[in-house]
Amino acid sequence: MISRNMFAGRDPFRPALVLALLFCLTGCRCNRLEPNKEAGLLRGLRAAAVALPNGSPLGYPDDVFAALDPLFRRADIIGLGEATHGTAEFFELKHRLFRYLVECHGARVLGYEYDFRFGSALEVERYVTGGEGDPDRLLSGLYWTHRNREFRDLLVWLRRYNATRAGKDRIHFIGIDSQLDIRRPDVLAREIRRCDAGLAEAVGGILSRIESRYPLDHRKMPPEAYAGVRDLYLLLENRAKEYLTEHPDPARKEERALLLRLIRSCLMSHELRYRYNENKDIRDRQMAEHALWLKEFAGEGRKTVLWAHNSHTAKNPRYTADGGPAMGEALRERLGDAYVALATSFSEGAFAAVTEDFFGADTEPIAWDIGEIPPPGSVNRLLFDAGIPSFYFLIPRSPSPDGLYSFLDASRPFLGVGDFFSRNVDDHYGRDRISRIAREFDAVFFYRRTGAAHILPKGPPGRS
Repeated sequence: MISRNMFAGRDPFRPALVLALLFCLTGCRCNRLEPNKEAGLLRGLRAAAVALPNGSPLGYPDDVFAALDPLFRRADIIGLGEATHGTAEFFELKHRLFRYLVECHGARVLGYEYDFRFGSALEVERYVTGGEGDPDRLLSGLYWTHRNREFRDLLVWLRRYNATRAGKDRIHFIGIDSQLDIRRPDVLAREIRRCDAGLAEAVGGILSRIESRYPLDHRKMPPEAYAGVRDLYLLLENRAKEYLTEHPDPARKEERALLLRLIRSCLMSHELRYRYNENKDIRDRQMAEHALWLKEFAGEGRKTVLWAHNSHTAKNPRYTADGGPAMGEALRERLGDAYVALATSFSEGAFAAVTEDFFGADTEPIAWDIGEIPPPGSVNRLLFDAGIPSFYFLIPRSPSPDGLYSFLDASRPFLGVGDFFSRNVDDHYGRDRISRIAREFDAVFFYRRTGAAHILPKGPPGRS
């Protein structure tokens, strides 16, 4: 993966010192709350809380989500965030929420934090829309954040739903990330051949010229080499559009649209890998571009749901290291209230993540367990102190006597782990995990204690 959490245990500064400095700069208001103010906060939170049933989130009845219906009705795109990429409850909750959005609110596209093509995203799409391929073989070659039982259950449900539907009533699974697509011109060529033999012949010369430029080293690439590769992909895109316009095939409209978007994703991937060090927000900006394209792909009246980390779905204008916006903020700028963001959170419990081994390489995923009470002043401490095992609440939109809005509208630590865990939980409350919850999300789901996602055995890359 190109982009990791900025604080992922590889910074020379002690994260605990960063956290302490944050509290000092904000006047340590949270640590010095008068007892009656803290009690007011907890009363306000408990009054707003919707308790969740015991057991797996997959078993939640529809009426649990009734308080969210006004948000869902106004939304064109809904971001479902996760505080870690390896928590079973977060995956199961988002699976259940997606089912609810499909069955009750017309959602028809799931955009995943997953490369548009690299990592078998298009094979997943073909499996869920047409039953093509075997899910176990497909998942065995994926990165561990997708190679788990919870993700498999989601795909199997998508396939079962689609098995009795056709056309625009089917659900699509589309990757919204472009980190790695530029790496494999052979895969792009295979997808073109699969889509249309005539198109493959028409662009064969361009593909050969592209492959002659490989391997690409974007870290050492001079500007003229970058421009040369970019221009070849632009030429490929334009020629493919011309050919498909000249040879219409209404029955394969969606497949052709995905192919053209794959070529565009390769261009985006080329830009990301070349410019990332000078422009840290490029990845989230591109994810937002993909999401807006998915909205058009879904069609009028069909909602798009995004599955990604909290830090990407957040309406945060200063998420990245150079102060750029998160994907969710870019979507809010374009859609206003028609973009809705939900976060998940926890305080204790297990999750899966890799860490750094003795040689500086990533380990295999490990089940970690956090047992510490969240630090004072953090969002997680307030949620923990509510004393409710699992619940969600809608973010208040204006100040109130209980002080809940004012608390959530301040910059506060909000626990988050990506695919990497630094072994020190304090790291994951600092740096890019500082949030103004009242501005960034519309609702938060909280689990006091969680379990790790169930990682499946690794095998060779799956092919459908």
